[in-house]
Amino acid sequence: MVSFGQNKNSQDVFRYIDSADIYYSIKPKLAQQYLDSIPEPVTTSIAGRLAEYYQLKALINDRLNEGAKEFQNFMLALKYAEQEQKYDIAGMSSIELFYNIFIINDGKADVKYLEKAKAFYTLDNNYNGLIEIKQMYAFIEMYNHNFKKSNELTLQHLEEYKNITDDGYYYMYALFMLSSNYTHLYNIDKAHKYLYHLERIKNDTTISPPLHDAHLVTIYTCLADQHLKQKEIDSSFIYLNKAKPLRNYMSDADLENYYTVFLNYYDSKTDLKNKKKICGFFTIIS
Repeated sequence: MVSFGQNKNSQDVFRYIDSADIYYSIKPKLAQQYLDSIPEPVTTSIAGRLAEYYQLKALINDRLNEGAKEFQNFMLALKYAEQEQKYDIAGMSSIELFYNIFIINDGKADVKYLEKAKAFYTLDNNYNGLIEIKQMYAFIEMYNHNFKKSNELTLQHLEEYKNITDDGYYYMYALFMLSSNYTHLYNIDKAHKYLYHLERIKNDTTISPPLHDAHLVTIYTCLADQHLKQKEIDSSFIYLNKAKPLRNYMSDADLENYYTVFLNYYDSKTDLKNKKKICGFFTIIS
């Protein structure tokens, strides 16, 4: 239980920020309670750590699917990060603002915030941050179905991503994009090649296992769909079965795609009994 006592010295107040940082990803509501315990006005009680405070609020909003609040709090995080010269937070907030605007605008890219992030990460000498910006340009092309261009941008820097030993996320995401892009380009051999490497880094301790599984299951479902379109029914079933134990890590879009492919699979087998079961799942998740 978070204490809501009124008499707090600055060190006690800062502990609330530290506790929220620990819990925001696993217990976001508890993390929010810690932040709510900070006396108003926060501009006085936590002066010097406002950038971190609003960054945490935005991350909690993200976990709770509060999109509008998330955008507002990243804007505030950026504002105070510039004032406090916390360029790592400024860079991260800029990327998140770019991503939110990009998704809202359905793939129409305004790179203003990416350029801001690049400037902040340069000031901070943040190599990994600058690497992430390179990946965002490849992500833009992938999102807009320019798969060849996305591959070109990713392959240019693949060895750089692989050589980042303190954070395997960048190599993982590069492999994910390559496997996904080649799947959508109907180049299944190359899709399998990069999927193989993606599977092999599962035990990299610098990568969150749920994050790895979330990317892996997206590829499994895409490959199942593609094999089915090529009338390779047995191969499709193999990837549907690979995806099955990872359903808890599927996004809403992945879950819908997974059941759609299963529905089409049973349709191709003229298996009306199991097709009816899948239709029942659709009713539950819709």
